[in-house]
Amino acid sequence: MPKTCPSCGYREPDPQAMYCNKCGYPFPAQQPRQVPPQPVRQAASAPAARPAPRTAKRPARKKARGGFLDFSSLITENHLKLIYILGAALIVLVSVMGIAGMFKKPGTSDKEEKTANATLIDTKAMAEYPAGSPVFWVGFLVVGSVLWRMFCELFALLYRLHGGAGSDEDEDEGYDDDDEGYADVHAAAPGGAGSGQMVECPKCHKIVPVEDLRECEHCGVQGCTNCIRLMGLLKKKLTCRECFEGN
Repeated sequence: MPKTCPSCGYREPDPQAMYCNKCGYPFPAQQPRQVPPQPVRQAASAPAARPAPRTAKRPARKKARGGFLDFSSLITENHLKLIYILGAALIVLVSVMGIAGMFKKPGTSDKEEKTANATLIDTKAMAEYPAGSPVFWVGFLVVGSVLWRMFCELFALLYRLHGGAGSDEDEDEGYDDDDEGYADVHAAAPGGAGSGQMVECPKCHKIVPVEDLRECEHCGVQGCTNCIRLMGLLKKKLTCRECFEGN
């Protein structure tokens, strides 16, 4: 059996040779047994984890609408400020016209009109025809402005409680109830597909993105966009429903 020199790798054909004929390196007394190399098996790669399938979106149910007479589409929160300004301007205009005597009693002579304006308060004349007295129109200006403001504030409150909540329900009704578990899986998985970290709302206990959390400017409580909203007619503030109803 030929020998292999461990120094230069030369194969010596003489099995009895004691030294290498090429480099002179002495052969060991016993050659190690040569083992043929065995093929290395590659470990099978584990299949990639598949993301949880999202529940299919159901077609949204169409609710009965009033068409042209649907006040939720004609009078919305965006137009409420304009409606209030127009109504207040109309109240001021009518009051000024009444104070100027444009609604005086028909058939009143100039002498009677001058006497009424001089005394300013004519109880008998006000009882017979209130629209002819300037005092009546001054009271109409004050009381009418206050009542008109209260009416607009009441309408804004009703729109927030009913109109705003109804629109949120229409958006959420398209998915099955399994969406809550789907949100929990993505919230627990680090680096999952999503816009940001998912947290639980302190008020309604829904799983929402962390950037949707807000703070009430009155009581300081935190909540999501459905719990803390911009409320107010002229000056809007982030307010929860409890503080808005209390004010």
